Amino acid sequence: MVKDYSSTTVIIPTLNEHENIRHLLYRLLELYPSINIIVADDGSKDGTQEIVKNISINFSNVMLFDRSNERIKGLCASAIGAVKLVNTENLIVMDGDLQHPPEKVGELINNLANYSLVIGVRNKIKEPWSMHRKLLSVIATAFAKLRLRLC
Repeated sequence: MVKDYSSTTVIIPTLNEHENIRHLLYRLLELYPSINIIVADDGSKDGTQEIVKNISINFSNVMLFDRSNERIKGLCASAIGAVKLVNTENLIVMDGDLQHPPEKVGELINNLANYSLVIGVRNKIKEPWSMHRKLLSVIATAFAKLRLRLC
């Protein structure tokens, strides 16, 4: 079981996550005190950035990556942009909406000791998905398995 999490960075793409971000950051810091966290924000107008800035004052391992002026927005663009700022051996990307439980990050980190890629699978969701989103999820999962030769 890994105890020092300083070799891992968690990237959290956000847009208007003021309801969740404080809890998520403090929970990650409680569970994994030395973990590095980059919140890649696409220009939240709800106070998300201010919350992250205030937390980063007391925790040097928390950083806001302000993407407000970027032309291309979205989860993937935010994650890719933040990857360029990572200087740790491992990285994890997780949603800022608390649908990815912070308690599972430790399992991912421990598995990264044995594998070069670990993918967490979300089994429960907070709100019902549309048929379109369900279909996209099934297709993306199948494509990932095929690409990684897991089928």
